[in-house]
Amino acid sequence: MLTPNEQKVEALRAAVPALAERDQGFAKSLIESYDDRCQLTDKQFIWIEKLLDSTTPKAVAQVEADKEVLKPIVDLLVAAGKEMKKPAIRFAFPDGTRGKLSLAPSSGVNAGHIYVKDGSSYAGKITPAGELRLIGPNDDRKTALVEALTKFAEHPVETARQYGKDTKSCCFCGIGLTDPRSKIVGYGPICAAKFSLPWGEHEVSATEIAEEPTLTHDDAIEWPNGAGFTPCTHEYADLMGQRDALKPEGVNLDDLSPDDYNEWCALDSSVMIMEPPMRLSATEATILLHVKRVREDEANIGVLSIGERISVAMVLDRKDLLPGSSPTFLEAVARLGPELTTASLNVQRAITGY
Repeated sequence: MLTPNEQKVEALRAAVPALAERDQGFAKSLIESYDDRCQLTDKQFIWIEKLLDSTTPKAVAQVEADKEVLKPIVDLLVAAGKEMKKPAIRFAFPDGTRGKLSLAPSSGVNAGHIYVKDGSSYAGKITPAGELRLIGPNDDRKTALVEALTKFAEHPVETARQYGKDTKSCCFCGIGLTDPRSKIVGYGPICAAKFSLPWGEHEVSATEIAEEPTLTHDDAIEWPNGAGFTPCTHEYADLMGQRDALKPEGVNLDDLSPDDYNEWCALDSSVMIMEPPMRLSATEATILLHVKRVREDEANIGVLSIGERISVAMVLDRKDLLPGSSPTFLEAVARLGPELTTASLNVQRAITGY
């Protein structure tokens, strides 16, 4: 009867043809050493175990998902790959943990495949035909992964929306959602265009608007003190969201591609943050300075006076920046005099281009 170590050597002897060509010579030298001396060091036996492990096929999940079920995910990422360099989809497992899908490089051996990650760990891939090949996860995790991917493949809009509402970020680019409508839809207009998904078509209910912390309005708002009205400011928020998506925090303008840089400059000019389209009064210039400071760091809102804070909140259409004693914009603006109200509206119009 063979000892455990003898069994390992004999197993390696039988497995030599199945080894990678680069490992076969090493395996033969270990076998020859054993045949000559009838013994090997502990380290050499460890290498035998590693070589044997390399010939054992890794477990591949036997999934219930049909090829046709996951094919839409492949099609979605491949199509997006024509519009962006590294398209990806972030998704949530039933237990709330996260995963990520990304399109393999077009120049590699896996071109057309979709890489699957469970957290930060590689879990397998989806073939161009939609076949899911998983490596590593236990059976429960495989089942959860298949469930999550199937849900996204069958209901991409609804699943992306739920991910956005749960995480406050877009499942495609990973950037935090700031525009009230994007928070409701679950992803931004830029990603919607690149992934050919609906965005502006979403009907926003009164209940959804009430759940959002910032003011949203589709009609003009008449302000007190004879200062006039504010048109719908969704356009302003949309432009800011598009601009910030092109250059997320920590990314330099020099890092952008020429096309992205030109687009960023156009958007930046549109919102008129750096170069307002009109000559501002001293009061308006001061308000604009406060607005810039708050946009750079919202903690700066705390050093402003109540009137300055109301002005900044009004310019940025940010109800959440109002002083606690002023729950609505109309109540807050009623506390301002005509000069500050008019100046705030002028700055808002300068920034939004109205």
